[in-house]
Amino acid sequence: MGGMDILMAPLLQVGGNQVQGVLDSLINEIINWALELEQKGMIGGGLTFLNNEKQAAESVVYTITNNIGSMQNYQLQQASDNSKK
Repeated sequence: MGGMDILMAPLLQVGGNQVQGVLDSLINEIINWALELEQKGMIGGGLTFLNNEKQAAESVVYTITNNIGSMQNYQLQQASDNSKK
């Protein structure tokens, strides 16, 4: 930004369909996670959980994938140590 002759504000334009896609993916991940917890016997009653249910939840692993459409001349760092600007 400092090297530009014309001051412009950065902008990220996201379509409504892309937002809906993110929300749909998030909902699916939450449902899959809940089903996996249920298969491991973690049901819970109200807002409390038994110790064995808590231990079952600790063993569940889930992955979230970020799909970025098109990026050009950008630096993207995720879960990186000792990163520099």
